[in-house]
Amino acid sequence: MEYIDAPTASKESIQALSEDEQLQLVQSTRHGIRILQYADISQHDWHRQQILICRHESSVHRVFIDFAACTQSLGGWQEHTSDDVGGSAYSLIGNGVLSQEWVAQVYGHREVWDRWANCPQELEKLYYQPDSPFMSVLGSWWHG
Repeated sequence: MEYIDAPTASKESIQALSEDEQLQLVQSTRHGIRILQYADISQHDWHRQQILICRHESSVHRVFIDFAACTQSLGGWQEHTSDDVGGSAYSLIGNGVLSQEWVAQVYGHREVWDRWANCPQELEKLYYQPDSPFMSVLGSWWHG
């Protein structure tokens, strides 16, 4: 186990950051989610206490902790049922800490495989589902 001397992503901790540091935190969180997704790892109970805000001389980044509720899928027949993109974003947006529109813009588009059905209603901007990259291969017959 490692001790990390950093506050959690509480409203006060996030508001204490400069605008540039808030941007670095949101970008770092989104990059961390992509890493988890590409490793086929899903967190099923996102909350602010799982995100630590690490400040260094010239940068801010996040550290994820508490992976007790994480899973990997078991092949194609069992997919993740949690919205990692929405859940992590909601941890940063909740109670008006950061602007929903701004976080959605920084987070960018979701991956084609992202599950978003469980996303909180406040995150409608993050519901955007990108076009399937397979449409050009499969053609229009795919949609019926």
